[in-house]
Amino acid sequence: MKWVNPGFNILFDRWKNVEQFTDTKCTTGFSCKLDGGTGPFLYENIGVDKCTEIWFAYDLRVYSIRGEEPLFKVLDSSKNTLVNVTYNESSLTLRIRDGSNNLLYESEKTILSPDDTVHNLEFHFKTGENGRVDVWKDTKLFCSFRSPSAFSGNMSIVGFQLANPWSILYCSSFILQDTRRIGLEKFKKLTIDPDTEQNMPQGSTTTYKLSGLSDTTEFSDITSVCAILQATSRDANISTGTFSLEGADVGTIDVSDSSGKAYELAHAETNSLTGKPWTRDNIEGKTLSFKVNGAS
Repeated sequence: MKWVNPGFNILFDRWKNVEQFTDTKCTTGFSCKLDGGTGPFLYENIGVDKCTEIWFAYDLRVYSIRGEEPLFKVLDSSKNTLVNVTYNESSLTLRIRDGSNNLLYESEKTILSPDDTVHNLEFHFKTGENGRVDVWKDTKLFCSFRSPSAFSGNMSIVGFQLANPWSILYCSSFILQDTRRIGLEKFKKLTIDPDTEQNMPQGSTTTYKLSGLSDTTEFSDITSVCAILQATSRDANISTGTFSLEGADVGTIDVSDSSGKAYELAHAETNSLTGKPWTRDNIEGKTLSFKVNGAS
């Protein structure tokens, strides 16, 4: 299982008091701002049964912090907290709490400062007799806590929940998976041509030319290709759409939502034609196709 959210907060299952905006500091060009109030701000249903181990990463900038705010929170299907990793205002340290809110660990070092600087955080969480929490900051291991008894149950929901109306966090580039450590993955937003809204009749294919992928070393290791569509289908016979890149499958999405507010995402970790990871030559200057279905 791998789930990605390159900065569009509407892709989360629940959100409120969250502002989406263009942000030059974020690797995606987009970010979401968590600002004020209480309750569930951003969380994602994992959607798999009996999940006991995950890796979760995102970019974070802290502008201001009041009290103790979650950096990473996991719940079970009944919305009981399994682990809560927080950022503490008074000491700027990281704290790990169990589902009963018992403090299990507090770091000796500062994890973040409210200086509006972008940092990448990655969390590894495992339940059961090998239960543990590992945290990486900017690809370097920040802390590890292990417990055979503190963490139990199956994970269902991953997210954030701000407690104080004066805290302001900027988040982007979310990645969640259950297979391996993520490391520092970045999203690169490509330019598409045409970049305007397209009308797509039943059974039609629309093509887009991709550009803007740098040849610098930073982007030489491509872990996946993502395509995002804001579906506004007004035709009841159009329900799905399929992305392909020069004939390689990128994924099929649901395009039946006619609200104009639904973002749908497809992604492929390997090139289905070669069976190998994507390369810049597979992407830069190439054609992304999107085909919708129609009446049978």
